[in-house]
Amino acid sequence: MAALKHLTFIRHGALPEAFADCFAGRRDVPLSPEGEKEAAALGNYLASRRFDRIYSGTLRRVVDTRCLAGRRAPFLTDAVSDTRLDELDFGDWSLRPFAELRQACPAEFAAWNLGNAAFQFPNGERIGDFIRRTRAFLAELQTGSAETVAVFSHGGVIMSLLADLVGLPRSQAFSLWVPRGGLAELRIRADGGGQLLKLVRPAEFLT
Repeated sequence: MAALKHLTFIRHGALPEAFADCFAGRRDVPLSPEGEKEAAALGNYLASRRFDRIYSGTLRRVVDTRCLAGRRAPFLTDAVSDTRLDELDFGDWSLRPFAELRQACPAEFAAWNLGNAAFQFPNGERIGDFIRRTRAFLAELQTGSAETVAVFSHGGVIMSLLADLVGLPRSQAFSLWVPRGGLAELRIRADGGGQLLKLVRPAEFLT
C-alpha cells in the first residue's frame, strides 16, 4: 500500500505583464511584484502545515515563489529540486502570445489544447514525452515513504499530474487549471488515485 495520503500542488506567482498571456515555458521569466506578494501570501497560508517532503521545479519563477513563501514558512526552503517539474518546452512558441498563436496555428493550437500526445512544439517538446516525465515523477511519489507532500511547479505540470490523479482524460484537463499563485490540495486514496479537496485562487490568500 502506498504511503502517500495528502498532496499539495503550488503554482508559481504572477508574471510581468509582458509575459502574462504568453507561453513562458522554459524561459526563465521572473515574478512580477504581484507574483511576489502572492508568494508571500502562500507562505502565510502554508505556515501551519507540515510536509514530509517538498519538491520543486528548477526555473526561477518557481524557485523564487518557494523561497519568498519560505520567509513566512521557513520549512519550505528545504526542498528537493527535480527538472521533471519544469514546464513544457514550447520551443518556437516560447514568449509568443496565446492569441497570436491561436490565430496563426489553429490546428496546432487545438492539438496542444486537447493534450494530443503526438503533438510536438516546433523545436520543442513532444506532449507525450512531457506526460511520461510527469508520470515518472508521480510514480515515485506513489511508491515512496512520504505521507504528506508539497510540490512547487508550473501550470502545465500541475494540470497534467492532477488529470492523472483524478482520472480525467487529457481533452478535459484544462478544467483542473490552477491559476498562477494558487494551489490545489488532494487526498490520495489507497489505490493511488486522488480526490480533489480544494483549489485555492490567489485572491483568497490576499484578502
